[in-house]
Amino acid sequence: MERLKTISKAIDSITERLAMIPSVLTIILMVLMTYEVVSRYFFHSPTIWSMEINQFLFCAVITLGACYTMKTGGHVSVDLIYNRLEGRGRTVLNIFGTLVIMVVLILLIKITWEGAMTSYRLQQTTGSVFNPLVYPIKALIPIGGGFFFLQCIGRILKNIALFAERKSEESEDDEKSGILIAELDEMKEVKN
Repeated sequence: MERLKTISKAIDSITERLAMIPSVLTIILMVLMTYEVVSRYFFHSPTIWSMEINQFLFCAVITLGACYTMKTGGHVSVDLIYNRLEGRGRTVLNIFGTLVIMVVLILLIKITWEGAMTSYRLQQTTGSVFNPLVYPIKALIPIGGGFFFLQCIGRILKNIALFAERKSEESEDDEKSGILIAELDEMKEVKN
């Protein structure tokens, strides 16, 4: 189980490092939006690139930040069921839910990768006045999905290790209970 924890911690470490990218991009996004607002409303000179660049940056923040949100437990969950379970039941639900997410991620990665490659082959642009290529941002979606998938693997490994620990704790408790019952039986025999 220690090996599973080690792998999970390595994946968490990758996710922590990756989280720096959306953090920096969020700051850049804020600066560019502020620049656009000041430029538009104070100098009456809007930019032609601001809207698209901000959309691209926002997409990058979301796609690259999703795995960190998974790591920190920030995604929406169904507490109605989860709160009624304890110990190993919660662990099993975590594993099952993560597997469902992984199936969706596989589909997302496959479909968006094909879209990004088509966009690259066609050298697709937005068609606006600024007219940037869109394949770089389209490629970020399956890349972010891949990192999210990796974090799901880490979460499953962590939950498998937790499940095994809880199982051994329960067997120790059962063993202790068995010893206590045996001792009580002996004490009853001695009294008789």
